[in-house]
Amino acid sequence: AEEWSAALARDPTGDKLVPVRIESFDDEGLFRARIYIDLVGADEATARQRLLDGVKRERAKPTTAPAFPARTGGMTPPLRFPGTMPAIWNLPFPRNPHFTGRDELMAQLRDALAAGQAAALSSTDVPSERLKPQAIHGLGGVGKTQLAVEYAYRHASEYDIVWWVRADTPSLIAGDLALLAQPLALPQKDEREQNVVVQAVLRELAQRNRWLVIFDNAEEPRDLRAFLPRGNGHVLITSRNPNWRALAHPLDVQVLPREQAIEFLLRRSGVTLAPHASAGVASHPEQSAAQSKEAAKQSPISNLQSQDAGALADELGCLPLALEQAGAYIEASGVSLRDYLALFRTRHRELLAHPPATDYPATVATTWEISFDAIAAQGRDGIASLQLLNLLAFFAPEAIPREMLQTRRVSETLRVSMDDDLALNAAVMLLRRYSLVQYSEGMFAIHRLVQTIVRDRMDDATRKTFVETALHCVNDAFPFESDDVRTWADCARLNAHARAVTDEAERLGIAPEATARLLNQVAGYLWQRAELAEAKALFERALAIDEATFGPNHPNVARDVNNLGGVLRDLGDLPRAQACFERAIKI
Repeated sequence: AEEWSAALARDPTGDKLVPVRIESFDDEGLFRARIYIDLVGADEATARQRLLDGVKRERAKPTTAPAFPARTGGMTPPLRFPGTMPAIWNLPFPRNPHFTGRDELMAQLRDALAAGQAAALSSTDVPSERLKPQAIHGLGGVGKTQLAVEYAYRHASEYDIVWWVRADTPSLIAGDLALLAQPLALPQKDEREQNVVVQAVLRELAQRNRWLVIFDNAEEPRDLRAFLPRGNGHVLITSRNPNWRALAHPLDVQVLPREQAIEFLLRRSGVTLAPHASAGVASHPEQSAAQSKEAAKQSPISNLQSQDAGALADELGCLPLALEQAGAYIEASGVSLRDYLALFRTRHRELLAHPPATDYPATVATTWEISFDAIAAQGRDGIASLQLLNLLAFFAPEAIPREMLQTRRVSETLRVSMDDDLALNAAVMLLRRYSLVQYSEGMFAIHRLVQTIVRDRMDDATRKTFVETALHCVNDAFPFESDDVRTWADCARLNAHARAVTDEAERLGIAPEATARLLNQVAGYLWQRAELAEAKALFERALAIDEATFGPNHPNVARDVNNLGGVLRDLGDLPRAQACFERAIKI
């Protein structure tokens, strides 16, 4: 054993000591790591050749080139070289060179699709949770279609077929699926009856793998049920409708995180000139992203530009379509981010209707107008839904309590009993169907730009009606004893809504007494929380409204100046505080 160990140690590459296996056995010990010449089972001529080949010192080289690794089985296309696009591809959009962020969503989407790539949907059309198609849903303009497009380009090398289907109506679905029969060269491609062609396409996909079918802008799950392909491919659905759980795995797409929205605005408006992958290139997307990030680090962006981009992103609610419109406008017009923000605050109606200078023709205004029209076509329930949307447009965007809306005044305005849970639920369901509102655990949420568009659609009379209703909702709900610590949780919950409705009511000059009363209540809460400067400003607004409404000597004015005096005293402005107290006593 020692001699063998020494010999092997002197010959680590096997130049001198060549093991030859002549009987069948399991080698152990030192020889296990050596490559040996195997003569077991060979005839004399074969053994001779193996022995001669095995002791040759030059690199072994095959005498013929290996065959190209085509797949077998007939129905499966051959493998492609990495980076080449699928032969069957009909995406109607080029790759977006300004696509930003969404890495977590993209990873979730990839993991979910990959989890079921080796199994077919069940014959009952109710796939298991692991194998369901993926349904990207969210508000119009939130970037669902762009996410699907980016996914297709980023993973193009993994598919042999990528097919885009317009899913707005069943007839469009059938027509676009039938078109796939041509590149597949199916015998049924020229059949007159469209359903025959569609079924042939679905049967063909069931026998293949490495395909991706994207159903864009689907309305209802029932519209897609008959058209979902089975097999070892992937199905991706985009929709405003969140109700896909029975047929697909829903993936909720929200607005961009603020940092990503800022990055997108800077990039889209031309502030950063980082290189991006060209529209038609799908190879090495990770490398392109890394290059873009590195270039972005080197690009000189001032803090002021980032601050302006942040303020604009906040104003636009980080909605991707609105950010795209703003960036395109800034790039085309040459205005600064700050100038656009100032223009938006005074001329948002025209800017939201201004089409971006891109291949994507929709604007924020037109995108949601389609949803409004579809809801209006639903008869009585549709009208109630739009009325509810009108009301929600005047609160703060987040955490609007359902219980705050369940008042007689709201029922009269909406012409739907807010105490009738079925009627209210029907109105809510339509708004959720188009992702215009979110509703969970008794709280509504609505995007600030949806609110802006909804308000812009109203005439003056309608606007005043809903502002006054919203004002009274908050006024009735806001605790009277707002200086009592036990009410502070409710005050904090309603604070933002009170600011929103009083701002609009004061601007329109309606319901002055209710407006001043609510301003007083909010100011009292802030006073007790030591937000003295803000409380002072609200008390002064309430005083100005009551003086204009009731004159200088009304009891409401006495209340206002007395409250104002208390805040001035705590601020250390004793002369003005004394003047307020004396005036209150006089009244």
